[in-house]
Amino acid sequence: MCKPKQVYQRFILVPILISLLLGPMLPGQAVEPPENASTEVFRELLGKAALSSVSYRDYCSNYDIGLKPRTEIVIDAKDYVRAEGMEVLEYIDYQDMEGTSVFTDEKGIIEYEVDIQQEGFYSLSLQYYPVEGKSASIQRSILIDGALPYAQLGLVEFSRIWVNAVDEWERDNRGNDLKPRQVEAPQWVRSYCYDSEGSETEKLSVFLTKGVHTITLYSRREPMLLRRIFLDNPGEPQGYSTVVAQQKADGATDSSQQLITIQAEQANRKSSQMLYPYHDKSSPAVTPYSAKELKNSSIGSNSNWRIIGQWLEWDFDVKQSGFYHITLHQRQNFVRGIYTSRKIMIDGEVPFSELAAYGFPYQSRYHLSTLGDDMGESYRFYLTPGRHTLKMEVVLGDFAGIIGKVQEAVRDINAIYLKVIRITGVQPDKYRDYNIDDNIPGLPEEIQQAKAKLDEAVAELRAVAGKGSDREAVLNTMQRQLEYLSTDVERFPLILQAFKVDMSALGNWIAGVMDQPLALDAIYIHSPDTQVPKPKDSLWDRFVHMVKTLWYSFVIDYNAIGNVAAEGDDVKKITVWIGSGRDQANVLKALIDETFTPKNNINVNLQLVDMSML
Repeated sequence: MCKPKQVYQRFILVPILISLLLGPMLPGQAVEPPENASTEVFRELLGKAALSSVSYRDYCSNYDIGLKPRTEIVIDAKDYVRAEGMEVLEYIDYQDMEGTSVFTDEKGIIEYEVDIQQEGFYSLSLQYYPVEGKSASIQRSILIDGALPYAQLGLVEFSRIWVNAVDEWERDNRGNDLKPRQVEAPQWVRSYCYDSEGSETEKLSVFLTKGVHTITLYSRREPMLLRRIFLDNPGEPQGYSTVVAQQKADGATDSSQQLITIQAEQANRKSSQMLYPYHDKSSPAVTPYSAKELKNSSIGSNSNWRIIGQWLEWDFDVKQSGFYHITLHQRQNFVRGIYTSRKIMIDGEVPFSELAAYGFPYQSRYHLSTLGDDMGESYRFYLTPGRHTLKMEVVLGDFAGIIGKVQEAVRDINAIYLKVIRITGVQPDKYRDYNIDDNIPGLPEEIQQAKAKLDEAVAELRAVAGKGSDREAVLNTMQRQLEYLSTDVERFPLILQAFKVDMSALGNWIAGVMDQPLALDAIYIHSPDTQVPKPKDSLWDRFVHMVKTLWYSFVIDYNAIGNVAAEGDDVKKITVWIGSGRDQANVLKALIDETFTPKNNINVNLQLVDMSML
């Protein structure tokens, strides 16, 4: 952190004067800390709250969701009323941000008061600077009036900003591109609170009545420099037809003969240090292409840029105002039966509602895809001369509601299973009568309720992905199990092991669907009258590529990582075998070349091997 112009230090220890609500969590209840609670007690309570049944949907159902005042309330970071468990530092005009900013540590709480004049829902956002920490995303819990309103506010993530350490790719002595090291490039960010698990796609809001309320930020991980807290209700983006009609009415017309090419692997900013470019030798369509050397040609894939909330951002310059199309050279060959989604933003804003969760269906090869609707109409984006940014963020889209219902069903099914094994044990005797119906009153109704939630999820999945999707099979299996048991709960001992296996499969289904992979090779921003370069992906191109790669596989050792010391070099050489993935081997080779070889004057030839063959 740069040296501030002026630093004030405050260290305040004040008891938290809130009582703990005893008893089990019920929908709509909040988790409150006990009197004189320490930050350790806060951590334990928030952990329990995250596992509770108090969801954002349960919370919103208790209020009028349409009551959203069109006003903005700004809370200055320096106006905190209490801090506990952390040393608070104040910074004046830090990094060109006028006013006083407050450093909040990775542990402890800081609290603010706000006077609400209009009752209703308010979205929360923070203006922060991701100061140096341990390189992980920043995590906070947000409490209102000393209580956690719902589970999603128990863990809110705020991303750091990462960039490539070099503008031009470095190469080893065999001409292969090396993966660029990722370094932090922090800047001031304003970020709304979202569900870190992605099951809720909209901004998280809280209902505030008239009067004075407290907002408490509990630090779960990593420090941040806080400038302001905002309470507002930003307008949701309008539909495409409405936006374009208004722009045309204002005089907007198509641009002409303009083509802007962005190599996707050269993203200007990213949310994670794991979002680095990768070598893709599977297709001749990627650029840059080489059948011989390993080139950094794409970004994304199934190994990174698949986790909810991860984003990439590209800068580009526009010379002529007007409407443009956006065409992506992309491949989504990772998830069958459903599509993966991205929130697409221009200059930090979603241009129209259709881009809040734009879907990319399964396609086995790289192909050009112009952003557009299901009817084949390509979207028009109005751009003015100057620099703009394109941002793509991983979201769940239409699958968020489906996953939410399946998660609720899994909780219910798990509760049913635990009740049953209290009577039968984990390995019941098939020939014994356990009288489950008498010992667990209401069990058939609980099973029917869990099945009803799965039925809703399957119906929504079919509406989104079509009937017969391979993502439906696991849900169908559990549906049949529940139907079989609902008619006679005494059947449980006969199928208990299968029930447990299917319950685990349902949990794995949730984890699999939440992965949203996508590979990007290039982005083209072009005028409607301009064609983008056609990729070399014909049958002949693929045949030539296959022959070339087959030939080079015999003459080039692709299992050797990074620089390879020749036999004639007048230095010591050792060979190290590694059985992990290529990405891990690249990291290890970089450490060897940066530290071990210069210090010890020993070259290391790192070889990828299949450990099972040893």
